Amino acid sequence: MKKQILAIGSAVLIFTAQQGYGGSITDTYATGDTLTATQLNNIKAAVNDNDSSKQNRVTGTCPAGQSIRVINSDGTVTCEVDSVGSGDITSVSAGAGLTGGGISGGVSLSLTGAVSVSHMSFKPEVTGASQLTQCVYFRGNLSSYGYFIAVAGATAASCDVNAGVSIPDGVTLTGLSCLVYDNEAVVTNGYITAQLRRHDLATGASTSVYSTPITTDSTSVQVISDSTTSIGYNIVDNSKYAYSIEINFGPSDFSTVGRNLRVYGCKLSY
Repeated sequence: MKKQILAIGSAVLIFTAQQGYGGSITDTYATGDTLTATQLNNIKAAVNDNDSSKQNRVTGTCPAGQSIRVINSDGTVTCEVDSVGSGDITSVSAGAGLTGGGISGGVSLSLTGAVSVSHMSFKPEVTGASQLTQCVYFRGNLSSYGYFIAVAGATAASCDVNAGVSIPDGVTLTGLSCLVYDNEAVVTNGYITAQLRRHDLATGASTSVYSTPITTDSTSVQVISDSTTSIGYNIVDNSKYAYSIEINFGPSDFSTVGRNLRVYGCKLSY
């Protein structure tokens, strides 16, 4: 650093200039010296303008839709167009089979619908030799329902039918309902009930997701349903589980009851 002292009249001015920059002051002055305009400009340049290591106050701005990319040493800025863009989507609407959507913020869509299983899809569950004669499931092509019959001389039994069901992965189940008929008043315990079961593909364990109440005797068809389940059981995960609907026909003498206990079909909603 080199310090310069300038006396003008009764005032004494002290200037500090850095060597090696354009406009630096190398002359010395004594009291009473007269400075030319050139010398004064050199002093100004050395003190204010020629120090490139100094950052001036930032005064530049960018218009809407742009951001500052570079701040220059003189306080000006270089702008660039925002990379995020403004987009042109004003809303997301849920079409057929979907729920959700919205006009602002984060929005999502989810599937809604149902999977139906007809009486034709069910097959009898045989757990013993006696059920081969006690639980014969009849589902004729021309009938709209299935029912159990028994060969002559077979005793009363509890019979089940099952049907595998394919459900979209990741959906949230909301309930199981089945259309049935129970006009069986001969045997007190005669009834129909339904379950949705989840089968673990790693352990083989089977658990109930939905379980309907039993039917009541009636001369009309009726719907049995359930919409409550344990937390997490209603989220379909096809990578871990398989699913089936089981319908239980309570103990009856099916050689007598026959069509008085019927299943028409079931619906699984999500």
